[in-house]
Amino acid sequence: MKKDYLRKVLRLFFILFFIICANNTFAQDFSTFVKKDLVVGNTNENKEENIILSYPTDVVIDSQKNIYVIDSYFLYKFNNLGKLIFKKEFLKGKGPGEFIEPYDLTYINEHIYILDHVLERVSILDQKGNYLNSFQIPFLAYKLSKWKKKYLILLGEYNENIFHVFTTKGKYKYGFGNPFSRPPNLKGLTSSGMEWYVNFDTIYAISPFKSIINKYIDKKLSNTYFIKDINISPPKGYNTRTGAITFIFPSGINGIVAYKNKLFITTFKVIPKPSKYYFYIYNMENKKLIKVFKIKYYLKIARVDSTGKFYLLGTTYFMRVKIK
Repeated sequence: MKKDYLRKVLRLFFILFFIICANNTFAQDFSTFVKKDLVVGNTNENKEENIILSYPTDVVIDSQKNIYVIDSYFLYKFNNLGKLIFKKEFLKGKGPGEFIEPYDLTYINEHIYILDHVLERVSILDQKGNYLNSFQIPFLAYKLSKWKKKYLILLGEYNENIFHVFTTKGKYKYGFGNPFSRPPNLKGLTSSGMEWYVNFDTIYAISPFKSIINKYIDKKLSNTYFIKDINISPPKGYNTRTGAITFIFPSGINGIVAYKNKLFITTFKVIPKPSKYYFYIYNMENKKLIKVFKIKYYLKIARVDSTGKFYLLGTTYFMRVKIK
């Protein structure tokens, strides 16, 4: 009897094991499924003595395939092979050409646009990193990108919309997109935890409260994806000594790009410890999760180029990879 029972248990174990192995959504080691094409900065595998990044927040590629990286108060420009062209240090302050918190950038018609959401201002630089001009925006914005080749689009709640289109000279054109619904106890939170990906006239916007992705095409909501496999913990609000409310995100999505009917998503979970990081691939056609990869360290997916190479940001480096 005991032997029969043991055989059944073992048989069940192996059946479950093969089912899990056959299922592509089983979490796998990320490093075994990517081919590194370029690594710039300091990693455990690659130590660049001349390039020291402290926490890069965005990367963009120009028409000549040069790479611009914003890293705290520095703007880096590399060629396509990762060779440093220049390193530009920003001045701290509120005057022209100065920044309090430069965070996001984009590239349009041989100019670099950098968002400082603390100053509520967009600064314009030339290809050498020289300051040209700036313009104020009438709301707190967290993201900016190129829109339809010649416009800027910014993410932030204003006039009951979350997407706002400007000319490259700062003229407000129009807004669209309804804010995501939020829990009653988080009314004070705007779009600070929201991630997006913009490609020409298409936007993929992720709710900071639930695993929901809204797809917009030319101002209209065209689809909604519910990715139940991704765990997003609602942010927690805490009162500070000044009376303001600060929000902490225990887990969520920190990056998303779309390529060939697939969504590529990076996530984090920092509470409780130890921190965990994952890379998801989601099929938009059948609305199913394809793969989940474990990542050893913090990683944010930021861009994908026309050849299918992805740009990922770490805490002290960035890299360009190809998914196998």
